[in-house]
Amino acid sequence: MTLSFKNSRNVERVIAENLSNRKEVYKAINDFLAEHHFKSYYSREIYKPTEVMFDVGSHSEFFYLRGTEEEISSFRYNQGEVENGKD
Repeated sequence: MTLSFKNSRNVERVIAENLSNRKEVYKAINDFLAEHHFKSYYSREIYKPTEVMFDVGSHSEFFYLRGTEEEISSFRYNQGEVENGKD
C-alpha cells in the first residue's frame, strides 16, 4: 500500500510505499509528523473501498493510504494490538 500526504494547498506527495500493515502505516505517519514538528492529539480513519483518509488534527491536511480493496479491508479489520502505531 502507498501512503501520501496532501497539504493545505491541495498538493499531494507520496511519503511511503510498500506498506503491509497497520504498524508500518502509523510509523510512517508518526515519523512524518515528528519531522514537521506537529503534535497530533487524535487520529480518525475514514474508509473508502480502496483508500483510507487519516485525519490527525489538522483542518486542511490529511494522509491517504491507497491499495487494493483486499489490502484496505485487511487494514481495517485486522487492527491487532497496535494503536496509532505504538506497541
